[in-house]
Amino acid sequence: MNNPGRQVDKRFILIIRIIAILVVGGTFIRVISLATSPDGYLTIKTNITNPSPFVSEPKPSERLALKEGAPYRLIDEPVYFDLKPPALFDTVTVSLSYLNRGQQVVEIGALANRLDGQYDMRPAENRLIDSLTWKRLGSGSLNLLQRKVIYDSLDNFLANPPEASRVATYRSTLNWPYRPTAYTPLSDTKTREVSLRGHHRILTYTDGEPLSFNFLVQDMNRQEGADPVTISVYREGEKDAVARTVLADDGNTTDDQKSSGLRTVAVSLSDPRVGLYRLEFTSSGDIFIRRLTTRQDKFVFLKRLYLGDHVGYSDQITPVTVLVGGRMIVARTAHDEGLQTLLVDGHDLVIRELNTRYFYRLGESQEPFSVTSARRDILIETDSVIALEPDDFFNPLPLELDWYLTAADLAVEGVDFIITDYESPSMADQWTVAEATFEVSQLATTENGAFRFAISAPGIGLTQNDLRLGSLTFVLYRQPTGWLAGIRTLLTDLGWQFTDRETAVILSDGQSYSENVE
Repeated sequence: MNNPGRQVDKRFILIIRIIAILVVGGTFIRVISLATSPDGYLTIKTNITNPSPFVSEPKPSERLALKEGAPYRLIDEPVYFDLKPPALFDTVTVSLSYLNRGQQVVEIGALANRLDGQYDMRPAENRLIDSLTWKRLGSGSLNLLQRKVIYDSLDNFLANPPEASRVATYRSTLNWPYRPTAYTPLSDTKTREVSLRGHHRILTYTDGEPLSFNFLVQDMNRQEGADPVTISVYREGEKDAVARTVLADDGNTTDDQKSSGLRTVAVSLSDPRVGLYRLEFTSSGDIFIRRLTTRQDKFVFLKRLYLGDHVGYSDQITPVTVLVGGRMIVARTAHDEGLQTLLVDGHDLVIRELNTRYFYRLGESQEPFSVTSARRDILIETDSVIALEPDDFFNPLPLELDWYLTAADLAVEGVDFIITDYESPSMADQWTVAEATFEVSQLATTENGAFRFAISAPGIGLTQNDLRLGSLTFVLYRQPTGWLAGIRTLLTDLGWQFTDRETAVILSDGQSYSENVE
Protein backbone atom coordinates (compact mmCIF):
# COMPACT_ATOMS: atom_id res chain seq x y z
CA MET A 1 0.00 0.00 0.00
CA ASN A 2 1.39 3.43 -1.00
CA ASN A 3 2.14 5.90 1.71
CA PRO A 4 0.55 9.30 0.80
CA GLY A 5 2.89 11.11 3.21
CA ARG A 6 5.95 9.65 1.52
CA GLN A 7 4.64 10.73 -1.93
CA VAL A 8 4.13 14.27 -0.61
CA ASP A 9 7.67 14.23 0.74
CA LYS A 10 9.05 13.13 -2.64
CA ARG A 11 7.12 15.88 -4.44
CA PHE A 12 8.31 18.45 -1.93
CA ILE A 13 11.92 17.33 -2.31
CA LEU A 14 11.56 17.44 -6.11
CA ILE A 15 10.15 20.97 -5.98
CA ILE A 16 13.01 22.07 -3.70
CA ARG A 17 15.57 20.56 -6.06
CA ILE A 18 14.01 22.30 -9.07
CA ILE A 19 14.01 25.63 -7.24
CA ALA A 20 17.64 25.08 -6.22
CA ILE A 21 18.61 24.26 -9.81
CA LEU A 22 16.83 27.37 -11.07
CA VAL A 23 18.51 29.56 -8.45
CA VAL A 24 21.96 28.12 -9.14
CA GLY A 25 21.36 28.30 -12.90
CA GLY A 26 20.17 31.88 -12.69
CA THR A 27 23.14 32.83 -10.55
CA PHE A 28 25.51 31.11 -12.99
CA ILE A 29 23.96 32.91 -15.95
CA ARG A 30 24.23 36.24 -14.10
CA VAL A 31 27.89 35.62 -13.20
CA ILE A 32 28.67 34.61 -16.80
CA SER A 33 26.87 37.72 -18.06
CA LEU A 34 28.83 39.94 -15.71
CA ALA A 35 32.13 38.28 -16.49
CA THR A 36 31.75 38.22 -20.26
CA SER A 37 30.09 41.65 -20.57
CA PRO A 38 29.15 41.10 -24.22
CA ASP A 39 28.16 44.77 -24.64
CA GLY A 40 31.57 45.86 -23.31
CA TYR A 41 30.29 47.40 -20.06
CA LEU A 42 30.25 46.17 -16.47
CA THR A 43 28.76 48.43 -13.79
CA ILE A 44 29.44 47.71 -10.12
CA LYS A 45 27.93 49.85 -7.37
CA THR A 46 28.49 49.85 -3.62
CA ASN A 47 26.81 51.84 -0.88
CA ILE A 48 30.25 52.32 0.76
CA THR A 49 30.00 49.95 3.74
CA ASN A 50 28.50 46.75 2.33
CA PRO A 51 30.98 45.08 -0.03
CA SER A 52 29.67 43.99 -3.41
CA PRO A 53 30.81 40.73 -5.06
CA PHE A 54 33.72 42.62 -6.60
CA VAL A 55 34.31 45.63 -4.29
CA SER A 56 35.75 45.53 -0.78
CA GLU A 57 34.61 47.36 2.32
CA PRO A 58 36.31 50.75 2.95
CA LYS A 59 39.83 50.57 4.37
CA PRO A 60 40.65 51.61 7.05
CA SER A 61 37.06 51.59 8.27
CA GLU A 62 37.89 53.82 11.25
CA ARG A 63 38.27 56.77 8.88
CA LEU A 64 34.49 56.79 8.45
CA ALA A 65 31.98 57.64 11.18
CA LEU A 66 30.07 54.41 10.60
CA LYS A 67 28.03 54.62 13.83
CA GLU A 68 26.39 57.84 12.62
CA GLY A 69 24.76 55.93 9.74
CA ALA A 70 24.48 56.66 6.05
CA PRO A 71 25.63 58.76 4.29
CA TYR A 72 28.93 58.09 6.02
CA ARG A 73 30.98 61.04 7.26
CA LEU A 74 34.66 60.99 6.38
CA ILE A 75 36.70 61.82 9.50
CA ASP A 76 40.17 61.15 8.11
CA GLU A 77 41.68 60.41 4.75
CA PRO A 78 42.35 58.75 2.42
CA VAL A 79 39.92 55.84 2.45
CA TYR A 80 40.54 52.94 0.06
CA PHE A 81 38.37 50.50 -1.91
CA ASP A 82 39.66 47.37 -3.62
CA LEU A 83 38.11 46.32 -6.94
CA LYS A 84 38.55 42.75 -8.17
CA PRO A 85 36.51 42.40 -11.38
CA PRO A 86 35.79 38.98 -12.89
CA ALA A 87 37.68 39.75 -16.10
CA LEU A 88 40.14 42.23 -17.54
CA PHE A 89 38.80 45.53 -18.96
CA ASP A 90 40.40 48.47 -20.75
CA THR A 91 39.18 51.39 -18.63
CA VAL A 92 37.50 51.94 -15.30
CA THR A 93 35.46 55.04 -14.49
CA VAL A 94 35.02 55.78 -10.80
CA SER A 95 31.89 57.77 -9.92
CA LEU A 96 31.60 59.10 -6.37
CA SER A 97 28.34 60.50 -4.98
CA TYR A 98 28.70 62.58 -1.81
CA LEU A 99 27.35 65.42 0.31
CA ASN A 100 29.83 68.25 0.78
CA ARG A 101 29.16 70.70 3.59
CA GLY A 102 32.43 72.59 3.70
CA GLN A 103 35.32 70.47 2.39
CA GLN A 104 37.48 72.50 0.00
CA VAL A 105 39.19 69.73 -2.00
CA VAL A 106 38.07 66.19 -2.93
CA GLU A 107 40.14 63.86 -5.11
CA ILE A 108 39.84 60.35 -6.58
CA GLY A 109 42.92 58.23 -7.21
CA ALA A 110 44.09 54.77 -8.23
CA LEU A 111 47.16 52.76 -7.28
CA ALA A 112 49.67 53.06 -10.12
CA ASN A 113 52.79 51.61 -8.53
CA ARG A 114 52.75 49.23 -5.58
CA LEU A 115 56.52 49.28 -5.19
CA ASP A 116 56.51 52.83 -3.85
CA GLY A 117 52.78 53.23 -3.13
CA GLN A 118 52.17 55.86 -5.82
CA TYR A 119 48.60 56.92 -6.66
CA ASP A 120 47.39 58.66 -9.78
CA MET A 121 45.22 61.33 -8.17
CA ARG A 122 42.53 63.18 -10.13
CA PRO A 123 40.60 66.29 -9.04
CA ALA A 124 36.98 65.67 -8.07
CA GLU A 125 36.09 69.02 -6.54
CA ASN A 126 37.97 72.24 -5.76
CA ARG A 127 35.67 74.77 -4.11
CA LEU A 128 38.18 77.60 -4.29
CA ILE A 129 38.37 77.38 -8.09
CA ASP A 130 34.60 76.93 -8.35
CA SER A 131 33.99 80.04 -6.23
CA LEU A 132 36.17 82.39 -8.30
CA THR A 133 34.44 84.71 -10.76
CA TRP A 134 37.60 85.07 -12.82
CA LYS A 135 37.46 84.93 -16.61
CA ARG A 136 38.06 81.38 -17.91
CA LEU A 137 39.73 80.25 -21.12
CA GLY A 138 40.05 76.63 -22.20
CA SER A 139 42.08 74.63 -24.67
CA GLY A 140 41.63 70.87 -24.58
CA SER A 141 41.75 69.81 -20.95
CA LEU A 142 43.76 72.86 -19.86
CA ASN A 143 41.99 75.89 -18.35
CA LEU A 144 43.29 79.38 -17.65
CA LEU A 145 41.60 81.59 -15.03
CA GLN A 146 42.43 85.32 -14.99
CA ARG A 147 41.69 87.80 -12.21
CA LYS A 148 41.66 90.53 -14.87
CA VAL A 149 41.55 89.79 -18.57
CA ILE A 150 45.09 90.14 -19.92
CA TYR A 151 45.26 87.29 -22.42
CA ASP A 152 42.71 86.56 -25.12
CA SER A 153 43.82 82.93 -25.57
CA LEU A 154 45.67 80.21 -23.75
CA ASP A 155 48.23 80.08 -26.57
CA ASN A 156 49.12 83.75 -25.99
CA PHE A 157 49.51 83.07 -22.28
CA LEU A 158 51.90 80.18 -22.92
CA ALA A 159 53.86 82.13 -25.53
CA ASN A 160 54.34 85.15 -23.26
CA PRO A 161 53.74 84.01 -19.66
CA PRO A 162 53.78 86.34 -16.65
CA GLU A 163 56.17 85.97 -13.72
CA ALA A 164 55.79 82.61 -11.97
CA SER A 165 54.95 84.43 -8.70
CA ARG A 166 51.68 85.63 -10.31
CA VAL A 167 50.58 82.12 -11.31
CA ALA A 168 49.07 79.22 -9.37
CA THR A 169 48.51 75.70 -10.66
CA TYR A 170 46.26 72.82 -9.64
CA ARG A 171 46.58 69.29 -11.03
CA SER A 172 48.22 70.55 -14.21
CA THR A 173 50.97 69.04 -16.36
CA LEU A 174 51.98 72.44 -17.72
CA ASN A 175 55.68 72.69 -18.55
CA TRP A 176 56.47 76.03 -16.91
CA PRO A 177 59.08 77.99 -18.96
CA TYR A 178 61.57 78.63 -16.15
CA ARG A 179 64.74 80.60 -16.90
CA PRO A 180 66.99 81.77 -14.04
CA THR A 181 68.20 85.37 -14.03
CA ALA A 182 71.73 84.20 -13.21
CA TYR A 183 73.06 80.67 -13.47
CA THR A 184 76.57 79.26 -13.52
CA PRO A 185 77.05 75.51 -14.06
CA LEU A 186 79.21 73.69 -11.54
CA SER A 187 82.81 73.11 -12.54
CA ASP A 188 82.86 69.96 -10.43
CA THR A 189 80.44 67.62 -8.64
CA LYS A 190 79.00 68.15 -5.18
CA THR A 191 78.10 65.46 -2.65
CA ARG A 192 75.44 65.27 0.06
CA GLU A 193 75.74 62.70 2.84
CA VAL A 194 72.13 61.72 3.57
CA SER A 195 69.85 59.01 4.89
CA LEU A 196 66.70 59.15 2.79
CA ARG A 197 64.18 56.32 2.76
CA GLY A 198 62.17 55.08 -0.23
CA HIS A 199 60.99 56.94 -3.30
CA HIS A 200 61.73 60.61 -3.90
CA ARG A 201 61.27 63.21 -6.63
CA ILE A 202 64.03 65.64 -7.48
CA LEU A 203 63.62 68.84 -9.50
CA THR A 204 66.72 70.32 -11.12
CA TYR A 205 67.78 72.68 -13.89
CA THR A 206 70.37 72.53 -16.63
CA ASP A 207 71.49 75.32 -18.91
CA GLY A 208 72.66 72.69 -21.38
CA GLU A 209 75.47 71.22 -19.31
CA PRO A 210 75.39 67.43 -18.73
CA LEU A 211 72.84 66.25 -16.20
CA SER A 212 74.19 63.66 -13.77
CA PHE A 213 73.02 62.13 -10.48
CA ASN A 214 74.76 59.32 -8.61
CA PHE A 215 73.12 57.58 -5.62
CA LEU A 216 74.79 55.32 -3.06
CA VAL A 217 71.99 53.04 -1.83
CA GLN A 218 71.44 50.25 0.69
CA ASP A 219 68.73 47.58 0.83
CA MET A 220 67.73 47.08 4.50
CA ASN A 221 65.51 44.02 3.82
CA ARG A 222 62.89 44.85 6.42
CA GLN A 223 59.97 43.85 4.20
CA GLU A 224 59.37 40.79 2.06
CA GLY A 225 59.73 41.04 -1.70
CA ALA A 226 62.20 42.27 -4.27
CA ASP A 227 63.49 45.85 -3.96
CA PRO A 228 64.67 47.11 -7.35
CA VAL A 229 65.51 50.77 -7.88
CA THR A 230 64.36 52.65 -10.99
CA ILE A 231 65.52 56.18 -11.75
CA SER A 232 63.59 57.97 -14.49
CA VAL A 233 64.33 61.44 -15.87
CA TYR A 234 61.59 63.63 -17.37
CA ARG A 235 61.61 67.07 -18.87
CA GLU A 236 59.24 68.97 -16.64
CA GLY A 237 55.70 68.75 -17.97
CA GLU A 238 56.37 65.84 -20.35
CA LYS A 239 55.05 62.30 -19.83
CA ASP A 240 57.78 60.25 -21.51
CA ALA A 241 61.10 59.66 -19.78
CA VAL A 242 64.23 60.87 -21.58
CA ALA A 243 66.49 58.58 -19.54
CA ARG A 244 66.04 55.60 -17.25
CA THR A 245 68.26 53.23 -15.30
CA VAL A 246 67.45 50.20 -13.14
CA LEU A 247 69.31 48.57 -10.24
CA ALA A 248 68.15 45.01 -9.57
CA ASP A 249 67.32 43.66 -6.13
CA ASP A 250 70.27 42.64 -3.95
CA GLY A 251 69.16 39.00 -4.14
CA ASN A 252 67.60 38.92 -0.66
CA THR A 253 63.79 39.09 -0.91
CA THR A 254 63.12 38.12 2.73
CA ASP A 255 62.43 40.38 5.71
CA ASP A 256 65.43 39.08 7.72
CA GLN A 257 66.69 42.70 8.25
CA LYS A 258 70.12 41.77 6.92
CA SER A 259 71.20 44.89 5.12
CA SER A 260 73.02 44.69 1.81
CA GLY A 261 76.32 46.33 1.07
CA LEU A 262 76.38 49.83 -0.38
CA ARG A 263 75.71 49.90 -4.11
CA THR A 264 75.75 52.65 -6.73
CA VAL A 265 73.03 53.57 -9.20
CA ALA A 266 73.39 56.55 -11.52
CA VAL A 267 71.57 58.34 -14.31
CA SER A 268 72.81 60.97 -16.76
CA LEU A 269 72.08 62.97 -19.90
CA SER A 270 75.12 64.07 -21.88
CA ASP A 271 73.45 66.71 -24.04
CA PRO A 272 70.13 67.81 -22.46
CA ARG A 273 67.93 70.61 -23.70
CA VAL A 274 67.87 73.73 -21.53
CA GLY A 275 65.18 73.64 -18.85
CA LEU A 276 63.73 71.96 -15.80
CA TYR A 277 64.03 68.20 -15.26
CA ARG A 278 62.35 65.88 -12.81
CA LEU A 279 64.00 62.73 -11.46
CA GLU A 280 61.84 59.91 -10.16
CA PHE A 281 63.75 57.74 -7.69
CA THR A 282 61.34 54.79 -7.52
CA SER A 283 61.87 52.17 -4.81
CA SER A 284 60.26 50.49 -1.84
CA GLY A 285 60.77 51.63 1.74
CA ASP A 286 63.51 49.04 2.10
CA ILE A 287 65.88 51.19 0.04
CA PHE A 288 67.88 53.96 1.73
CA ILE A 289 69.87 56.62 -0.10
CA ARG A 290 73.11 57.08 1.86
CA ARG A 291 74.88 59.53 -0.43
CA LEU A 292 73.96 61.73 -3.39
CA THR A 293 76.46 63.18 -5.87
CA THR A 294 75.46 65.49 -8.73
CA ARG A 295 76.75 67.83 -11.43
CA GLN A 296 73.78 70.19 -10.99
CA ASP A 297 74.15 73.42 -9.07
CA LYS A 298 70.48 73.58 -8.00
CA PHE A 299 68.27 70.65 -7.02
CA VAL A 300 65.34 70.26 -4.63
CA PHE A 301 62.99 67.49 -3.54
CA LEU A 302 59.39 67.84 -4.61
CA LYS A 303 56.73 67.82 -1.89
CA ARG A 304 58.23 65.12 0.38
CA LEU A 305 61.44 64.13 2.10
CA TYR A 306 61.70 60.98 4.21
CA LEU A 307 64.58 61.37 6.64
CA GLY A 308 65.49 57.74 7.29
CA ASP A 309 66.93 56.17 10.41
CA HIS A 310 70.51 54.90 10.77
CA VAL A 311 69.68 51.46 12.18
CA GLY A 312 72.05 48.89 10.68
CA TYR A 313 74.15 51.62 9.09
CA SER A 314 75.68 53.85 11.73
CA ASP A 315 75.62 54.41 15.49
CA GLN A 316 75.91 58.15 14.94
CA ILE A 317 72.57 60.00 14.81
CA THR A 318 73.20 63.67 14.15
CA PRO A 319 70.53 66.36 13.85
CA VAL A 320 69.67 67.39 10.32
CA THR A 321 68.27 70.70 9.03
CA VAL A 322 66.48 71.05 5.69
CA LEU A 323 64.97 74.05 3.93
CA VAL A 324 61.28 74.15 2.98
CA GLY A 325 59.90 76.51 0.36
CA GLY A 326 56.19 75.91 0.94
CA ARG A 327 53.42 77.41 3.04
CA MET A 328 52.52 74.26 5.03
CA ILE A 329 54.40 71.23 6.30
CA VAL A 330 53.01 67.90 7.47
CA ALA A 331 55.19 65.59 9.57
CA ARG A 332 54.69 62.03 10.82
CA THR A 333 56.59 58.95 11.88
CA ALA A 334 55.84 55.23 11.94
CA HIS A 335 58.27 54.27 14.72
CA ASP A 336 58.81 55.09 18.39
CA GLU A 337 62.34 56.20 17.57
CA GLY A 338 60.87 58.94 15.39
CA LEU A 339 58.78 60.56 18.14
CA GLN A 340 60.44 63.92 18.67
CA THR A 341 60.11 67.69 18.63
CA LEU A 342 60.87 69.30 15.29
CA LEU A 343 62.13 72.86 15.18
CA VAL A 344 60.12 74.56 12.42
CA ASP A 345 61.02 78.15 11.62
CA GLY A 346 62.16 78.56 15.24
CA HIS A 347 58.98 77.00 16.69
CA ASP A 348 58.37 73.56 18.20
CA LEU A 349 56.29 70.96 16.39
CA VAL A 350 55.83 68.01 18.74
CA ILE A 351 55.37 64.55 17.15
CA ARG A 352 53.67 62.63 19.96
CA GLU A 353 51.84 59.72 18.29
CA LEU A 354 52.70 57.19 15.61
CA ASN A 355 51.17 57.40 12.12
CA THR A 356 49.52 60.74 12.91
CA ARG A 357 49.82 63.77 10.64
CA TYR A 358 51.01 66.94 12.41
CA PHE A 359 50.40 70.18 10.50
CA TYR A 360 52.26 73.49 10.72
CA ARG A 361 51.27 76.56 8.68
CA LEU A 362 54.36 78.50 7.64
CA GLY A 363 54.44 82.23 7.09
CA GLU A 364 54.64 84.19 3.84
CA SER A 365 58.18 84.66 2.63
CA GLN A 366 60.21 84.41 -0.54
CA GLU A 367 62.94 82.74 1.52
CA PRO A 368 62.79 79.08 2.58
CA PHE A 369 62.01 78.03 6.16
CA SER A 370 64.28 75.77 8.18
CA VAL A 371 63.11 72.45 9.67
CA THR A 372 65.42 70.62 12.10
CA SER A 373 65.04 66.99 13.15
CA ALA A 374 67.14 65.70 16.05
CA ARG A 375 66.25 62.01 15.66
CA ARG A 376 65.42 61.60 11.94
CA ASP A 377 63.01 58.73 11.05
CA ILE A 378 60.46 61.34 10.03
CA LEU A 379 58.47 61.99 6.84
CA ILE A 380 58.18 65.68 5.95
CA GLU A 381 55.66 66.78 3.32
CA THR A 382 54.95 70.22 1.91
CA ASP A 383 53.11 71.93 -0.93
CA SER A 384 56.36 72.98 -2.58
CA VAL A 385 60.05 72.01 -2.48
CA ILE A 386 62.65 70.94 0.09
CA ALA A 387 66.43 71.45 -0.13
CA LEU A 388 69.21 69.69 1.74
CA GLU A 389 71.51 72.74 1.81
CA PRO A 390 71.05 76.50 1.25
CA ASP A 391 73.10 76.55 -1.95
CA ASP A 392 70.96 73.74 -3.43
CA PHE A 393 67.72 75.68 -3.03
CA PHE A 394 65.66 77.11 -5.83
CA ASN A 395 61.89 77.30 -6.29
CA PRO A 396 61.11 77.59 -10.02
CA LEU A 397 57.48 76.50 -10.03
CA PRO A 398 54.28 78.53 -9.59
CA LEU A 399 52.29 78.22 -6.38
CA GLU A 400 50.40 74.92 -6.13
CA LEU A 401 46.83 75.35 -4.92
CA ASP A 402 46.27 73.38 -1.74
CA TRP A 403 43.30 72.70 0.52
CA TYR A 404 44.03 75.43 3.06
CA LEU A 405 44.36 78.33 0.59
CA THR A 406 41.58 80.91 0.21
CA ALA A 407 40.78 83.67 -2.28
CA ALA A 408 42.25 86.14 0.24
CA ASP A 409 45.50 84.12 0.27
CA LEU A 410 45.70 84.39 -3.52
CA ALA A 411 45.35 88.15 -3.28
CA VAL A 412 48.07 88.38 -0.62
CA GLU A 413 50.36 86.15 -2.69
CA GLY A 414 49.77 88.31 -5.75
CA VAL A 415 48.30 85.47 -7.82
CA ASP A 416 46.43 86.71 -10.89
CA PHE A 417 46.32 83.51 -12.98
CA ILE A 418 45.46 79.86 -12.36
CA ILE A 419 46.31 76.99 -14.70
CA THR A 420 44.47 73.71 -14.16
CA ASP A 421 43.08 70.57 -15.82
CA TYR A 422 40.19 70.60 -13.32
CA GLU A 423 36.54 70.52 -14.42
CA SER A 424 33.76 71.10 -11.89
CA PRO A 425 31.67 68.08 -10.81
CA SER A 426 27.96 67.77 -11.50
CA MET A 427 25.18 68.31 -8.96
CA ALA A 428 21.99 66.33 -8.40
CA ASP A 429 19.82 67.92 -5.69
CA GLN A 430 22.23 68.23 -2.75
CA TRP A 431 24.47 65.45 -4.00
CA THR A 432 27.77 66.07 -5.76
CA VAL A 433 28.76 63.49 -8.38
CA ALA A 434 32.40 63.39 -9.47
CA GLU A 435 34.06 61.04 -11.94
CA ALA A 436 37.56 59.97 -12.91
CA THR A 437 38.54 57.53 -15.66
CA PHE A 438 41.69 55.40 -15.55
CA GLU A 439 43.41 53.23 -18.14
CA VAL A 440 43.65 49.75 -16.60
CA SER A 441 47.02 49.17 -18.29
CA GLN A 442 48.37 52.09 -16.24
CA LEU A 443 47.29 50.65 -12.89
CA ALA A 444 49.04 48.30 -10.48
CA THR A 445 47.40 45.68 -8.28
CA THR A 446 47.70 44.83 -4.61
CA GLU A 447 49.30 41.60 -3.44
CA ASN A 448 45.83 40.06 -3.63
CA GLY A 449 45.44 40.98 -7.29
CA ALA A 450 42.95 43.80 -6.74
CA PHE A 451 42.94 47.33 -8.11
CA ARG A 452 43.00 49.85 -5.27
CA PHE A 453 41.24 53.22 -5.39
CA ALA A 454 41.59 56.13 -2.97
CA ILE A 455 39.08 58.80 -1.93
CA SER A 456 40.99 61.76 -0.57
CA ALA A 457 39.83 64.91 1.21
CA PRO A 458 43.07 66.72 2.07
CA GLY A 459 43.13 68.33 5.49
CA ILE A 460 39.82 66.88 6.70
CA GLY A 461 41.46 65.17 9.66
CA LEU A 462 42.47 68.60 10.92
CA THR A 463 39.46 70.71 9.93
CA GLN A 464 36.77 68.03 10.52
CA ASN A 465 34.74 69.47 7.65
CA ASP A 466 31.50 67.65 6.93
CA LEU A 467 31.91 65.37 3.90
CA ARG A 468 29.59 62.35 3.62
CA LEU A 469 30.01 59.51 1.15
CA GLY A 470 26.84 58.16 -0.41
CA SER A 471 27.82 55.61 -3.05
CA LEU A 472 30.68 54.52 -5.24
CA THR A 473 30.17 53.18 -8.76
CA PHE A 474 32.72 51.51 -11.02
CA VAL A 475 31.97 51.40 -14.74
CA LEU A 476 34.38 49.08 -16.55
CA TYR A 477 34.65 49.03 -20.32
CA ARG A 478 36.28 47.00 -23.06
CA GLN A 479 35.54 46.48 -26.71
CA PRO A 480 32.22 44.60 -27.16
CA THR A 481 32.81 40.91 -27.83
CA GLY A 482 29.43 39.16 -28.17
CA TRP A 483 28.46 36.13 -26.10
CA LEU A 484 30.65 33.46 -27.67
CA ALA A 485 33.72 35.67 -27.84
CA GLY A 486 32.95 36.90 -24.33
CA ILE A 487 32.97 33.36 -22.97
CA ARG A 488 36.26 32.66 -24.73
CA THR A 489 37.68 35.86 -23.23
CA LEU A 490 36.40 34.83 -19.81
CA LEU A 491 38.16 31.48 -20.06
CA THR A 492 41.35 33.32 -21.00
CA ASP A 493 40.91 35.78 -18.13
CA LEU A 494 40.25 33.25 -15.37
CA GLY A 495 43.80 33.46 -14.06
CA TRP A 496 44.25 37.18 -14.71
CA GLN A 497 43.19 38.52 -11.35
CA PHE A 498 45.98 36.62 -9.63
CA THR A 499 48.65 38.12 -11.86
CA ASP A 500 51.09 40.27 -9.88
CA ARG A 501 51.21 43.77 -11.38
CA GLU A 502 53.46 45.50 -8.88
CA THR A 503 54.65 48.31 -11.11
CA ALA A 504 52.29 49.39 -13.87
CA VAL A 505 53.63 52.88 -14.50
CA ILE A 506 56.14 55.33 -13.04
CA LEU A 507 54.24 58.55 -12.47
CA SER A 508 55.85 61.90 -13.11
CA ASP A 509 53.62 63.53 -10.49
CA GLY A 510 51.82 61.00 -8.30
CA GLN A 511 50.79 61.01 -4.66
CA SER A 512 52.08 58.72 -1.94
CA TYR A 513 50.36 58.22 1.40
CA SER A 514 53.23 56.15 2.85
CA GLU A 515 50.98 53.65 4.55
CA ASN A 516 50.10 49.99 4.18
CA VAL A 517 46.41 49.14 4.00
CA GLU A 518 45.41 45.54 4.69
